[in-house]
Amino acid sequence: MGQTHGGKTTKRSLMTGKRGRPLGVLVFAGNDSDFKTALPSVDSLPARPGQLSADRGYDAQWLRNALRQRHIQSAIPRKNAPHGQKRRKLTESAQAIFNNRWQVERGFAWLDGFRRLVTRWEYYPEIYHAFLSVAIICILLR
Repeated sequence: MGQTHGGKTTKRSLMTGKRGRPLGVLVFAGNDSDFKTALPSVDSLPARPGQLSADRGYDAQWLRNALRQRHIQSAIPRKNAPHGQKRRKLTESAQAIFNNRWQVERGFAWLDGFRRLVTRWEYYPEIYHAFLSVAIICILLR
C-alpha cells in the first residue's frame, strides 16, 4: 500500500447496506484521494446500488456524472460549504439518503472493533486484506 516517512498507510473504502452490514471493502494506499477510489469501490460490488451517500471527500463533478451514467442516485455535499450549512441544498430525496450515512460510520466502528485492523502491522497488503475479510465474515455472522 502507500509508503510514507511515518510507515505504511492504508485507506479502506467500505460499502454498506441499509443496516450498516458490509457489502464490500477495498483497500487502497492511504495517500490516494477519496474520490479517486469511489468508482472502483462501486464497480466492485456484485449488484449495482441504487443510491450512494458519501462525505465531502468525494465531492467531484466527474464522479457525480459517472454515478448518474450508472443510474445511481448520489448524495454528496459540496466541499466549499461551511460545516452545518450547505450553499446548494441537497434535494429532499438526496437529503434522505445522506441522513442514513450514520450506518456507514457504524460499519467502520464494527470493523474497528477488531484491534488488528485499527493499526496495520502487516507488511504485505494481501495479509491485511485477509484479516479484513475475516472481520467482515465475523460481522455478517453476528
